[in-house]
Amino acid sequence: MKEGEGFGEKALVEQFAKRSTTIITNTHCEFIVIMKNDYVNIIRRFDKRRQAKIDFMRDKIPYLNTISSSVIWEDIFYLIKDADYNKGTAIVNENDKGKEIFLIVKGYCELEKDIVVGEKNRHYEYESIKMKKAIAKFGPGSCLGEEILISPDPKYNYTIRVVLIC
Repeated sequence: MKEGEGFGEKALVEQFAKRSTTIITNTHCEFIVIMKNDYVNIIRRFDKRRQAKIDFMRDKIPYLNTISSSVIWEDIFYLIKDADYNKGTAIVNENDKGKEIFLIVKGYCELEKDIVVGEKNRHYEYESIKMKKAIAKFGPGSCLGEEILISPDPKYNYTIRVVLIC
């Protein structure tokens, strides 16, 4: 065997596997050891979380429920990333160049638009004041930022701000 190679993987994945080879070292060796019970528990948790994400996406994103190929699902799964944001965080800002769409799994976000209001100052002249106005609230299952998929100039049409974490 060479440096970086492993052995014993059969014992990790097969329930009643028995060792078929004896390994004897002829030099000093350093190993990373994984206990079977730990490995099985990690894989079970990972598979459940992964399947829950796939089920959620199938249910919430148009056309994904038509995909049956496990190869395509593996590609999709490795393209997505988990992201956690704190309350009050602006995930994207209006007019930012769009690069991502967001699917809310937990929590709630508000969409805010920049608006300009005019009011008279002390000299009876109108001044423009720019402010953000909440226009909608979205929760689990909502897809935000999808306008960048169809726009020739992919910019976000609004600010997305986290308002509640569940």
